[in-house]
Amino acid sequence: MPNVVKINSRNDIHLPKEVLEAVNLGDERMVSIEARGNCIILLPVDVEPRYSPKALEGLDRLVAREKDQAIEVKSEKEIRSIFKKSRSK
Repeated sequence: MPNVVKINSRNDIHLPKEVLEAVNLGDERMVSIEARGNCIILLPVDVEPRYSPKALEGLDRLVAREKDQAIEVKSEKEIRSIFKKSRSK
């Protein structure tokens, strides 16, 4: 027998646990959704992290180091002076 679920005022649908377990879906899983005729299709999506934790840690260190080397510029004249110095090197 099919499950019947209600769509609430915020357009939320609560899927029954048995249905989610049957298709190996649970907390924090992503799905794509599409309409085909009068059917709604939900398909599991595996999202791969773009960067490893080690790479992210390295990026964090790099950003922190760059922030320490930042200089405060108060006018356009100062910016032009900095560019002139960097071109002459």
